Amino acid sequence: FKAGLGWIELGISADPEDEPIYKRHESWRNMIYDSLGWRRDLQDSRYVFRFKVIDLDLAIAYFPDKESEMRASAVSGNYQHYMEWWNGRHIEDINVPMPMPGMWTMYDSDAWTNNLRERVMMIECWYREPTTETVKGSPEAIDRVRMKMRCAIMTEKYMLIDAESPYRHNKFPFIPYWCYRRKRDNAPYGVPRQLRGPQDTLNKRMSKTQYILSSNRIIAEADAFDDALMTADQAQEEYADPNGLVLLAPGGLAKVKTERDTDVADTHIQLMQMDAAIIRNAGGATNENLARESKTVAGVAIEKKTEQGSLLTTELFDNQLFSRQLEGEIEISLIEQFYTEEKTFSITGGRDTPEYLAINQRDPGTGEVLNDVTRNQARFIIGEQQWRKSLQQAAAESLMDVI
Repeated sequence: FKAGLGWIELGISADPEDEPIYKRHESWRNMIYDSLGWRRDLQDSRYVFRFKVIDLDLAIAYFPDKESEMRASAVSGNYQHYMEWWNGRHIEDINVPMPMPGMWTMYDSDAWTNNLRERVMMIECWYREPTTETVKGSPEAIDRVRMKMRCAIMTEKYMLIDAESPYRHNKFPFIPYWCYRRKRDNAPYGVPRQLRGPQDTLNKRMSKTQYILSSNRIIAEADAFDDALMTADQAQEEYADPNGLVLLAPGGLAKVKTERDTDVADTHIQLMQMDAAIIRNAGGATNENLARESKTVAGVAIEKKTEQGSLLTTELFDNQLFSRQLEGEIEISLIEQFYTEEKTFSITGGRDTPEYLAINQRDPGTGEVLNDVTRNQARFIIGEQQWRKSLQQAAAESLMDVI
């Protein structure tokens, strides 16, 4: 919702003590995808890159036959972060050897540049390569072009692995979760993007209002001040001080007048309220959505207002549902490919009573697998139903339907 794009990784674990399938989040900061691909499921994309920095000894343990390449690719000390151009770091800060101190500087901001641990940046690339295959047709076989998924692992200097994908589904093992996409080039963006304009305006009006309310305009005649007692500049400073002391010439009190633009400040406050309303309406989180006080009193009217707010967030949840569908299809495919051993699952039944289901059981007599899950090809479907804020509300509506 904030960055515009998130990622879920689905793969197979090599650790025999873990579950065969793992599912985990991957930061968008470590990912680069094909910017020429337009489909949300990445079926028209050619590549997806994932970057990860690991310690040198761990990299050598993963690739013992590539130790010399790993040591040649290792870095330590003052090393620029590999994704700073894509992650929005200011260009003027790129060549600064140390983070400049400031109000918002993190206490551990020097951890990267002063870290002497040797480490290697690993680059994982999943890409599609066109291949030609012959398929059965009617009345004769035909040749077609099919995009075959491959995986390459490399450092910044050397190629380590380049092989076909081990997964039968022939898809990227990364599932994108989109928020919004820009029409011009399909670049992702999050909810805060459309709120930045009114937020900047609100901040500007807030600062101007504070300045106006803390300022005094002085209108005085030339002989209202006596330089022997206090000059006009000194008097101006004292007028600006809440505890100031102003010494005037005899009779000068009637010759000095102070003014404040309270009307201008009130106008800025009204415009600030409009900016706040724009932020709330554009974000889709209305007062009714947030259960705050509003002018709406009737329950039906509050429900209608809540539905109006949800219209602006429908696209976000539609994209989430679409990504969950892709995630489920890939997970089902991995189960059908890699769940080859006998396994018992615990399923929560009624009244939280656990039930047990066994798969890939073997007949003791013949040795044949009785319920082989890899023999079938399943479909993954997400059921949709109308959402209710509480079970009490759903039960009350069901009761009214019965009446």
